[in-house]
Amino acid sequence: MIKKLLFDRHHFACRGDVWIADGEYEIRTSEIEKIGPVFVADKPWERCHLNWLTVTEDNGKFRMWYEAFSNPADDFGCRLCYAESDDLLRWEKPNLGICEFEGSKENNIVIDNSLTHGMGFHGHSIYIDPNSPPYARYRCVFLGALLRPEDMSKQGLVSFAYSPDGIHWTHGAPEIPTDYNHMPVTAFGSDTQSCVRWDSEKRKYIGYFRNLERNGCRSIARGESSDGVHWSEPVTVLSPDMYDNLNSDYYNSAATK
Repeated sequence: MIKKLLFDRHHFACRGDVWIADGEYEIRTSEIEKIGPVFVADKPWERCHLNWLTVTEDNGKFRMWYEAFSNPADDFGCRLCYAESDDLLRWEKPNLGICEFEGSKENNIVIDNSLTHGMGFHGHSIYIDPNSPPYARYRCVFLGALLRPEDMSKQGLVSFAYSPDGIHWTHGAPEIPTDYNHMPVTAFGSDTQSCVRWDSEKRKYIGYFRNLERNGCRSIARGESSDGVHWSEPVTVLSPDMYDNLNSDYYNSAATK
């Protein structure tokens, strides 16, 4: 049996069969059995909704990091949670004892506002960095917020975290000094899930971020980095054009190799 994590037919605009090619295999969607839902919000810290997730296979186990909201009014009040699976169908949410929620650490939360020094957490991307030392093997890119001193409004900026195991995280980047009022944050924000990875062919980190066009429509922009921390200003690579409806958006980047 070939196991793949796929979208269902609801996400296709076309009719008829869709072919999926994977090396020597070719599968028709008519041969695929839809099973689910396989992951649901069933914890108090998930009572509002679940949001963006990262799934990767690591040493024979599927690992998932996902965002959970308990308060619908606060984008930066999101929490990063962890789950794991052997088959992509049954997911375990282990009690990790790291972050406190409503007086208890019996939960699967691995990053919250307290671990990001009050910057909040939103729109993460997690990747395994082949260039990092073991204590920073896992890297996290996320949107945080700093307060503008002139009016105390929130300024969204992309920030970073690192971990040896994907469970125990440290805010920042080990390559640069820690100053949470300035660095390590980028000079731009991205208020959706940023998608970052190491490109072994280009020998650079590639990131896809949210951008805004002059007409206010959301678009997808691409940036590059030599060290995963200092990024070029993202340049729009996908945006609405004359063939799209007015006020169309490209809301999430969802890029993968």
